[in-house]
Amino acid sequence: MRSAATVLAVLAVTGVAAFAYTRINDDDVQQAQHVPQQKKKPLKVKGKVEGLIPGETAPFTVTVRNNLKHRIKLRSVKAKVADASPACPGTLLSVPKVKTGKALRARKTRRVRMQATLAREATNACQNAKFPVRYRVRFRLRPHAR
Repeated sequence: MRSAATVLAVLAVTGVAAFAYTRINDDDVQQAQHVPQQKKKPLKVKGKVEGLIPGETAPFTVTVRNNLKHRIKLRSVKAKVADASPACPGTLLSVPKVKTGKALRARKTRRVRMQATLAREATNACQNAKFPVRYRVRFRLRPHAR
């Protein structure tokens, strides 16, 4: 009789442990399936330059959108130019960094004037080439700025 009681006790403890283990495992699976959405980037920057002629400078406008809930103060806009093709390396196009102190309200857009210069050494094929450009904008939060 004692051995039967011991076997039943061991089975009960094993059953409770197995039940607890499956409950813990189910919670982990449910948490792993919940993936939070990616946050929007704080700023969205767009700009393109047209009419590039070797040896000449072309002005263009870059649009900066503030996706934050706070006002910001733009500090600078910098462009990194990539290769348009093997015949047109990104080093042929220079876009100097622009320093600015423009304020930008929450969820609003601001334009920044920039200049692009295509090197004299550029071939005619580079005149209409599309150079991929990535912009880097430095800013400072100004929650109480006017």
